[in-house]
Amino acid sequence: MQPTSFFAIGDPAYPSVRLAVDSKNWPKHGVTIKQVLPDGAAARVGLRTGDVLLDYAKEPINSHEELVTSIKKHSTNPTNSVRYWRDGQTHTIDVTSGKIGVGVEDIPATQSLALQESLAKLNRGGDWDELPGTAAELASLQSLFPQSTVLTRKEASPTKLAELVKADKLKDYRYLHFATHGEANSVMAFQSSLILHGDDKSVARLTAREILDTWKLNAELVTLSACETAIGKDGGGDGLLGFAQAFLTAGARSVCLSLWKVDDAATALLMERFYQNLLGKRDGLAKPMAKADALREAKQWLRNLSTEDATVRLAKISQGVARGARGKNVDLKVVATETKDAKPFAHPKYWAAFILIGDPN
Repeated sequence: MQPTSFFAIGDPAYPSVRLAVDSKNWPKHGVTIKQVLPDGAAARVGLRTGDVLLDYAKEPINSHEELVTSIKKHSTNPTNSVRYWRDGQTHTIDVTSGKIGVGVEDIPATQSLALQESLAKLNRGGDWDELPGTAAELASLQSLFPQSTVLTRKEASPTKLAELVKADKLKDYRYLHFATHGEANSVMAFQSSLILHGDDKSVARLTAREILDTWKLNAELVTLSACETAIGKDGGGDGLLGFAQAFLTAGARSVCLSLWKVDDAATALLMERFYQNLLGKRDGLAKPMAKADALREAKQWLRNLSTEDATVRLAKISQGVARGARGKNVDLKVVATETKDAKPFAHPKYWAAFILIGDPN
């Protein structure tokens, strides 16, 4: 393993418009899952809220009562098949017999799907906006490392990651960095996900569960430069379940995560300073800083940064960075302030979200 080897994935290509599934392709029967209980059979096999249960043990399901009856009827089997519908696709999985740990809607699936679609149109829910700062952030960080692998746009996908996992290549990197959208799940912590490129019509999710179950690392630091990645479920003696435990169990010595939704431009600036501190690669720094100290200094620097200095720095890190296939230039701007000496990122919402879990040195 190279001492300063760096792997990053980010700036995924998201669909410009997330298309709703044509109602002609909705299932003709089934019940919609409204809740998945933590640590239940359904959660373990990856069933999610919004999935439509079609069959249990090859018997059609149209109500909660029919689901309960079928589960009892086939309780002596070691496992039973479950067929379900998600985003226009039908899947079949096996679950252990007995209660599967879900709550379902009281109305038919077609009515539930119609209601979800109307709410999505009102709230614009499920849309993932492009993050200009992630492109500039990754380009800036890559320049700090002599050995690096960076996956962006359509290569920023679970498929590419799965290839590296299968080849056991992720252990070759000392630093791993993810710059993308994040989606927290405080009920099912290991279903928290990073939002990556799926295809031209949809996004894909990398879950904490997948990392916990399949990844093997030998990393000094994993950084999740995304929203709400530190949110999880209290696991008692196991600490906070979710991304932190997943990466630490997989072999990372420390993880940097966020507690709330973070600003794109502020995060790009913070991450550049953080890594410069870690590697001892900024003016006035005699040697590399410990991880906790590097993050603390970067936060202090960002909160005291003037509008003028922030504007100059953002212009520099985004220089020559384009939006890939869309052909748009990165445009990172500072929130307008009254004077050039004002501090646009002084509020804690810009710099206090990121925390370090694990080895601080």
